[in-house]
Amino acid sequence: MWVLLALLVLFCAVIARFATGPKGPTRLPPGPPRVPIIGSIPFVPREFRIKGRGLHTPKLFHYLARKYGPVCHIWLGPVPTIVISDAKILREAFKSNNMSSRPIMKPFHEFRYGSQDGTQRGLVLSSGKEWEDQRKFTIKQLKGLGLARKSMESMILYEIGQLADLLTEELDEPIDLCFKTNLSVVNALWMILVGERLSLDDQRLIRIVQSIENVLKSAQVASLLALLLPNVFKMISPRFERAKVMFEECKSLMRTAINAHIASRDDNNSDFIHVYLNEIDQHDLESSSFCGEKGLQSLEIVLIDLFIGGSETTSTSINWTILYLLHNPEVQDKIHAELDRVVGRSRDDPPNLCHNLELDYMNAVIAESMRKSTVVSSGVPHHVDEDTWIGDYFFPRGTSVMANLTYIHHDPQLWENPEEFNPDRFLGPSGHFVASPNVMPFSVGKRFCLGKELAEQEFYLFLSGLLHRFRFENPPDQDLPNISFCHDDVNTGFLRYPPSYNVILRPRF
Repeated sequence: MWVLLALLVLFCAVIARFATGPKGPTRLPPGPPRVPIIGSIPFVPREFRIKGRGLHTPKLFHYLARKYGPVCHIWLGPVPTIVISDAKILREAFKSNNMSSRPIMKPFHEFRYGSQDGTQRGLVLSSGKEWEDQRKFTIKQLKGLGLARKSMESMILYEIGQLADLLTEELDEPIDLCFKTNLSVVNALWMILVGERLSLDDQRLIRIVQSIENVLKSAQVASLLALLLPNVFKMISPRFERAKVMFEECKSLMRTAINAHIASRDDNNSDFIHVYLNEIDQHDLESSSFCGEKGLQSLEIVLIDLFIGGSETTSTSINWTILYLLHNPEVQDKIHAELDRVVGRSRDDPPNLCHNLELDYMNAVIAESMRKSTVVSSGVPHHVDEDTWIGDYFFPRGTSVMANLTYIHHDPQLWENPEEFNPDRFLGPSGHFVASPNVMPFSVGKRFCLGKELAEQEFYLFLSGLLHRFRFENPPDQDLPNISFCHDDVNTGFLRYPPSYNVILRPRF
């Protein structure tokens, strides 16, 4: 009886929420029908509904683009979401001031010290003045710390050398490179942001990498109950509790590093945490996101955002690229020929950023890997603050907007044989690398990933450095996993990870 009563109360609460909540916007782009409360979910084909894990969002958005066109909508519960699958329209939309904020993401905003109104700390999910202040400060300080300076390049090259030396102990045997690569990429960024280098077997480094992976792998489109009744969801959902534990682990690791800096502050320190703490000292207005305890909270979340944007996506891209090379050994042959011609065959002289200008085929491979893998399939949703027209499409106030990057990167109108891994598509008639504006792995517009430059540098240096030292081969008894997007039934969340595989490393000299 009590169970029935509780269900009745819950049902009434949902109905009341829907009845008194804001009415849905009109003049939306085309999309599937909806019913009250649960939106378009009943009309989503079963193949895009994963039991226990919600929706397979990348494949669902692909289906919507094919059925409804380059701009369409879907109601995810009571929330209307517009999906953009056209590169030109996406660039135009995301440069609009009316689409630069984030939607309210209760109750998950609590992980980021969120307020009652749904605002939260950090770079990725904050909005308004807080986002503007944090982004402006972070960009300035990263440049000041030497984002494009030789010192930062030296840090990354040192880390690549350490990883390569470690891998020489496992030559000629099948190994899983993924976690080792993650450790090394995160360690390079840890040195840049925190000013401390950890050994690759340091348990703290292993915890950092595992906690970041766990947070990203748990990121999913919010469930219907979370959208309707966030307070009820967080009380009864195991998924919410698991995600909270994972995020708290990340925050704890960052706060430990911050406290260590506070305890031993030195004017000679010049890492990111140090300059951020100096900025906190300059603010005493409670409205500032740099003020006092709020400033320390912001620093925690900014660090997490930078590690997610500058490390996990980079290491995942590297691991996808190696898998593509196992499928296409002739591509690896061309890379090695180019490296030998431009860089030489000495382990004491690895590829550096100056070589990048001459490594046209390497850059083409990187661009093709970013296109085909689309590690971040749809990015973070934007929120429409005011009614906006983008070309012939109307974006009503209050809607969410998401970029269908996977579709754009596989659009047959933009790419010939899009499922094929073909770096030659980025080479001009003279054999020089030609970038395409339609490859947008870091999104576009006002909220493109500010770790883009660092991630690109790390990707190039790590990949070229490893290929300079080693040849990657498929173990004789391993059937290579399918790399086609249409066969990917695993990656339903924020990042698209490669299927597990082993590789044999052969020394080149």
